[in-house]
Amino acid sequence: AHRRRGLLPHQRVVRGQILARMDDHDQRRNVDIEAAQLGVSEKSGVQAEKRLTEMVRALEGDGFPRDEIQLDNLMSGALGDAQLALLATASQINAQRSALLLAKELVGRRAVRAPVAGVVLEAAVSRGETVAASPPSPPLFVIAPDVSKLVLRAEVDDRHAAAVRPGPAAFGLRDAVERPFRGIVRRSPSAD
Repeated sequence: AHRRRGLLPHQRVVRGQILARMDDHDQRRNVDIEAAQLGVSEKSGVQAEKRLTEMVRALEGDGFPRDEIQLDNLMSGALGDAQLALLATASQINAQRSALLLAKELVGRRAVRAPVAGVVLEAAVSRGETVAASPPSPPLFVIAPDVSKLVLRAEVDDRHAAAVRPGPAAFGLRDAVERPFRGIVRRSPSAD
């Protein structure tokens, strides 16, 4: 993932905010390819429509009755072939539009967005760093949705247990740039 901004612990984020982007070079290339193929399909569609229109005009010029030409029903011969060519290119255009939409959607999926509004507790990537996109890599970001309800559970060595007293407390996070979190120390029910 490539980090967009220098997200640091204690920084607030909103739901949906882009935190990082995965390398999307291949996906962007696919968007360009699908867009080019759509352009080719649309050009083929214009040519097929032009050919059918010219054939219909030629038949009208030859005295063929206009009401005999049914473009919504498949005609026989060359006119039917032109109709089929136009239908085929229309289907091809629809398929290419769908492929282009999918390629664009895949580019959008390369963004790592905040799942909730909250505070960044930990950021495992630095700006410009590339990391694995899937497990077993560590989480890229740890976000607490509401730090007023954050519960920190810590094991305390027996040597220090006597110094820990219930009541108001403060703690900080590694690399934190803002003031520490404030809270209340409570004795764990399992410690009794």
